[in-house]
Amino acid sequence: MKLIACGDSWTWGAELFPPGHQNPLTINHNELYFTPEYMEYRLNNRYVKKLSDKLGCNELVDLSMQSISNDAINRFLVEYLASEGYLSGRDTSDLFVSIGWTSLIGRAH
Repeated sequence: MKLIACGDSWTWGAELFPPGHQNPLTINHNELYFTPEYMEYRLNNRYVKKLSDKLGCNELVDLSMQSISNDAINRFLVEYLASEGYLSGRDTSDLFVSIGWTSLIGRAH
């Protein structure tokens, strides 16, 4: 089974920090996100990895990004599905899609 994960920073795993790491509110996240220690911890502990393991998936396609809009999440997913032939007849019986929509919290109304 193939799991396609698309979504915002929660799907990406931005809130995850290795145990014992300094207070995440006082560090430069842009530098931390790309350290090998952080990347390994994030990739192995975010919910889409746990879901992939639970479902017994043999492939995890990660389309998630930080600071992404719902419109972009939708477009990235549709573009991926089209490029892989899923919108033109490719068998989808072994495909699972997880969408983590972004929140509207903080949006001006």
